[in-house]
Amino acid sequence: RARVEIQLPDRSILRFDQRTAFKMKTVFFDAQEASRDVKVEMAVGKSWANVRKIFGSKKTFEIASANAVAGVRDTIWRMNVAPDKSTLIRVYEGTVEVYNPFVKPEYKPEEEGFRVPREVKGPQEVPPPYREVTKEEWEQIVLTQMMQVVIPPVGKPEKPEVFSAEEDQKEEWVRWNQRRDKEIKP
Repeated sequence: RARVEIQLPDRSILRFDQRTAFKMKTVFFDAQEASRDVKVEMAVGKSWANVRKIFGSKKTFEIASANAVAGVRDTIWRMNVAPDKSTLIRVYEGTVEVYNPFVKPEYKPEEEGFRVPREVKGPQEVPPPYREVTKEEWEQIVLTQMMQVVIPPVGKPEKPEVFSAEEDQKEEWVRWNQRRDKEIKP
């Protein structure tokens, strides 16, 4: 019945519930540059993050499960990873970007290695046909306040949806974290 609360140098808080297996992969802070790089891997269990806004050039804060990576800034959110490796992410404040850790951008290094810098064309207007992205399509990329997504162990994530604060309050882990967040607020 143990819990862990870690206060990071930027005053962000990271908590883990009992029976949670996690690894701190990267924990880097540079006060002079106002930057951070925090990457955590979570195999199973429950985490809660209260991430403070930072204005530096590098502001990475990610928690990864076997099938999802969630990246945040200035956000309160949680991630649950079930024994079957399904992942639940719920956002309380701010936004969280969720992406598949196995999808790699297409990158083909040039056969000759690095080339000499060269001038590139500036920005230009995109000619039709183009279309605006709908609110629903955007939410599939970014979760906002009081939204959740469930990522099954295999396959595509379920459609993001709003979750009920009343239903969420039934979980003791949620109530405990919200009390702790009120206690540490500056």
